[in-house]
Amino acid sequence: MKLCEILYRHLQEEAQRLGWSNRLLKLPSVESPGKPEREEALGLVAGLYPIILVQLGNELDAARANWAEAQRLAANARTSVVADSGEDLVLILVGPADSKDNADWQALAMEIERNDLVCRKLVWLPPKKATDNTGSLQEFVRRTFLSKPWLGADSIPQTALDTLSEKNIALKGWEEILDRQPLNRADVDYDDLVEKLINAQQP
Repeated sequence: MKLCEILYRHLQEEAQRLGWSNRLLKLPSVESPGKPEREEALGLVAGLYPIILVQLGNELDAARANWAEAQRLAANARTSVVADSGEDLVLILVGPADSKDNADWQALAMEIERNDLVCRKLVWLPPKKATDNTGSLQEFVRRTFLSKPWLGADSIPQTALDTLSEKNIALKGWEEILDRQPLNRADVDYDDLVEKLINAQQP
């Protein structure tokens, strides 16, 4: 199975996990005479978000051309098949195997993701071994709109919640101290105010 298909299926599974509908997005044809056929492209609508996935290819020299073609495809899709949700369109470009730790591919990925022409772009750079894809895919999803960290709230340690509660109590103490200060700044004893604020944080 190609890497683009692997990511496509993983995104489908994540959408299903969230209870979102997902369906195939039929992509427009943007082939031009005299231009090589573009890399494989897949379309998906996850919930309300249209997604286009395109392989960047195996060589850096070809990757830029494939990026440009993918952007043309996204532009066509935005004005036709997803015109009503074009602002939510995400273009995902997939690098070759073993590109995750390659400095040149990382630099290209950063350049692509900084480019906001047409739509938002994300790049998945897979690891060397296919067996490592699961962790890499999960890491990638955490960077997308499919990431819902609050779903794991039950796993937050009680100590962390207690710490947060203690901080909120301290802030409430600050509010009470500040509310008791004179309205006229000239009448405020700032040395005394600072001391009271510090003392409010003491256990």
